[in-house]
Amino acid sequence: MADNLTPGAISMLLTGKHTVMEPVVQVIKIKCTQTRTEVKSNGVVEKKKSYDITLSDGLVRKGVGINEKINEMIISNQLQKGSVVQLTEFSSSIDDFLGSDDIISGFGKDVSTHVSTIVEKTIEDGLGACYKTLGTLEEGVSKMTKLMMEKSKEVDAGFKKLETLEEDVFKVTKLMMEKSKEVDAGLKKLEKLEEDVSKLTRITMEKSKEDDVSACYKKLETLEEDVSKLTRMMMEKNKEDDMGACIEKLDKMGWGAEEPIYDTALLLFLKGADYRKLWLHLKPECCGKWVKISGSIFGLLD
Repeated sequence: MADNLTPGAISMLLTGKHTVMEPVVQVIKIKCTQTRTEVKSNGVVEKKKSYDITLSDGLVRKGVGINEKINEMIISNQLQKGSVVQLTEFSSSIDDFLGSDDIISGFGKDVSTHVSTIVEKTIEDGLGACYKTLGTLEEGVSKMTKLMMEKSKEVDAGFKKLETLEEDVFKVTKLMMEKSKEVDAGLKKLEKLEEDVSKLTRITMEKSKEDDVSACYKKLETLEEDVSKLTRMMMEKNKEDDMGACIEKLDKMGWGAEEPIYDTALLLFLKGADYRKLWLHLKPECCGKWVKISGSIFGLLD
């Protein structure tokens, strides 16, 4: 605040060298010098206070007396400690430099608000570049946040696709286990049937000397037909393991025979019947991922 005062104004007033007609000074102290009791015409008793003030120009401070008008401004809080004012009327005793004979009879407008505005404006001008830089930084952070959110969405979508693929693999694995159970049940039935055929053959051989050998042969023929039908049924169920069916589906994928993924799929087919069954049950959109993942596991595909 001292930068906005008139330097040397107090010394100027005391020496009478008025180079500035209306200097700007600051009230740094207000002191009550007297309290008197007055009785008004209506009989009301009123206490009246008188004040002295100390002014500063930023270099020199000086205690001065004030007239009744200025005194009333202090009582009404129009003039307070810290107020920056412009002197319009004053008188001084040059002989008593250190005394309080100097009288301030008039103030101009209180320039405290004006000075504060100047200081705030200076701060705003100084911070303008900082605010611009901060705005640019906020834009950069906003863009980075949006990019991270988009990447997060892509990652989430990838996880969802992976979960779907895992569900498909689980379903196919379950289906393979069920099919395996059916095959095992069929093999057990076939073994039992073979045992029955063996028993019947022995019976037939024992009965060959008897007249009802022909009937046994008919039963044997019927049994052989049943075995033949069961064998054909087993062969039809095992068509899914056929390498030709796997290659046929592979060719429908549209991969070129020169592509590494095509060769990797063929090598996986040679790994065993379970891989061929799984391949035939996979959805077309999952086949590529399955070949890449399985090929990476066995070191068939980088």
